[in-house]
Amino acid sequence: MDDPALDASLGAHGVRFPEGELRWVPAAQRHLTLRFFDELPEDRLEDVRGAARTAAATQRAFDLELEGVGCFPSRGPARVVWVGCGAGLEALVALAEAVSRALESRGFPSDTRPFSPHLTLARARNRAGSSAVSAAVRRGAVSAGPLGRVPVDRLRLFHSTLGSGPPRHDVVGTFPLAT
Repeated sequence: MDDPALDASLGAHGVRFPEGELRWVPAAQRHLTLRFFDELPEDRLEDVRGAARTAAATQRAFDLELEGVGCFPSRGPARVVWVGCGAGLEALVALAEAVSRALESRGFPSDTRPFSPHLTLARARNRAGSSAVSAAVRRGAVSAGPLGRVPVDRLRLFHSTLGSGPPRHDVVGTFPLAT
């Protein structure tokens, strides 16, 4: 892992993962997804930027506690390891709802998927997942307490590029939250 503070915090909680089973997401690529578009036509990008700007202007900056570790899927071999959210979750949900309202006001349909706030830490090296990682999570990682606090003072819009390697997320807009 390339985040010494989070790595130390996980270790202090007894969270250990099998060596070589995971591809860690670089710290600079980690993010919380408030709304995901499978495909977004290029001519709608400005509408999304406008919605993000509007939503950010209506929400105050806050701190978010990172808490608990889990994996997707919840049964069977793990394909993704994530950290959940604790204190500050209400403000994060309010921000996600503001984004949804702003998008809907610009003609985007409601998101049918439930909001599941998490920070992806790693993906299994094997596409089928890792039973060893699932076992590590079930041995106690899920109950890991607070792992750290992060300031949430801006909303960033990312364009994701998927390919044969790890996903790449490029910032295409940054919008400060209200102070």
